[in-house]
Amino acid sequence: MPKNGVILSTVEVTVPQGSTVYDVLNQVCRSKGIKVDAEYTKIYETYYIKGIANLYEMQAGDMSGWMYTVNQVTPNVGCSSYTLKDGDVIHWIYTCDGKI
Repeated sequence: MPKNGVILSTVEVTVPQGSTVYDVLNQVCRSKGIKVDAEYTKIYETYYIKGIANLYEMQAGDMSGWMYTVNQVTPNVGCSSYTLKDGDVIHWIYTCDGKI
């Protein structure tokens, strides 16, 4: 983890209509050589992000892990269930206490 806590600064991408937050995460991380570890959860029918750049869930406590926001709002669906609209801004945040 970098000293400033930022793994990847803001980037702008163009994606096909119907793309999800998960699609963008994979596209950007793949292009930057950043490892993403995800697992599909049948019960929620979405991908769960276990780790990004070797920073994993529960590495900083029982409630730690990756969360995302779209336009500064925390969606109540998994990242592969959230379909993006033109101009949406995504942030991935590693939380130590389950809160953003």
